[in-house]
Amino acid sequence: MFYIEDDNFLQQPQKEHIDKLMSEIDFPVYFMDHGLTGDGNGQFVHSMLKRPEGCKPEERFNSLYFDFFMSCMITFLQKHNIEINKIVRMAVNACYNNGAEGPGIHKDHTFDHKQFILYLNNPEDTNTPTQIYSEDKKTLLKEIYPKQYRGACFDGLPHSFKYPKKGLRWVLIATFT
Repeated sequence: MFYIEDDNFLQQPQKEHIDKLMSEIDFPVYFMDHGLTGDGNGQFVHSMLKRPEGCKPEERFNSLYFDFFMSCMITFLQKHNIEINKIVRMAVNACYNNGAEGPGIHKDHTFDHKQFILYLNNPEDTNTPTQIYSEDKKTLLKEIYPKQYRGACFDGLPHSFKYPKKGLRWVLIATFT
């Protein structure tokens, strides 16, 4: 399994900008009534690059924040010599205690891809790991616990995470080939 985790890759101005975004009222997020299609587990989302399926190419870019968050991802990828061909999707998710344990084990796409995650805050409830599973979804391979500025990149394997019991869990999610 391809996996890299790093707590020290962002530049200081990037960290300061993340802190500013997370502390201001002006960072827009929108309520979605599901995490996975039809699961009823609400969360807040700031979509920067929409999924290509069901979306016109000219409607995919959806945020003035794309360039900044892309720079954070590129900083990680360059440090670890990870090649990128195309960004498929990018969003910031803010999850909360919605009464469910988590969104369920899932893959983001049906084709080969990689995931990049960046934890944007230190959640009050740190027992909210991202969990990476084997292809058959039976074996837990890795848990990534949230810590502000922690980045991780891994194969597009089945994964899930735990919703926080208290507070918000802010994460940048990007998929790429």
